[in-house]
Amino acid sequence: MGMPEGSKSLDIAVLPTFSSRWLIPRLSGLSAMYPDITVNLAARTDPFILTGSGFDAVVHFEHPAWAGMRVQFLFQEKLLPVCHPALLTDKHVNDQLNELSRIHRRQNPEAWQNYAQGSGIALDNSAQSVRYDLHEMAIAAALAGQGVAIVPRMYVEKELNSGALVAPWPASGSLSKNFCLLKPSETGINEPALHDFERWLLAEIIDGGKTALE
Repeated sequence: MGMPEGSKSLDIAVLPTFSSRWLIPRLSGLSAMYPDITVNLAARTDPFILTGSGFDAVVHFEHPAWAGMRVQFLFQEKLLPVCHPALLTDKHVNDQLNELSRIHRRQNPEAWQNYAQGSGIALDNSAQSVRYDLHEMAIAAALAGQGVAIVPRMYVEKELNSGALVAPWPASGSLSKNFCLLKPSETGINEPALHDFERWLLAEIIDGGKTALE
């Protein structure tokens, strides 16, 4: 079955965990507001050359590879240590953070070392422990009680609200990335639909996602 007459299709590249944990659960709101727009998502973990890629836009973090693209700032991602509540004891939470296994992400191997320096919490062997590629994997490991993951709060807001995960430690003030919507330097035939998607995305971040981004 083809696309309905008058419909518009956007192909958007996006970071996988942002897609699965934040964007996709909210897309029904886009469909309600713009029923003629269909958004197709593809996971991309690394920056790439957008021009000629077949994508209308990218949701990704700031990077020199995007030079020359039209950039719309979306939000600042800040990392927060989280773990399964069963792992905590009556000890001081900072001592427990030093003793618990710490879950790493391969793309950011120095995150825990930088967190220790920024927070003032002493962590021994901050570079040692299990490593995963994606935040989604680190979150799954934390939910399984494998240790403490340091992940964006916006990805675990549901688990924090339900008590499936806890975060007794402060968020990092230095471990942050700017997320942006990146568009080709030249406008294309899908520009009107892309404009509507951008407007919806910004409104959703300001209204629906404000708490999770703090």
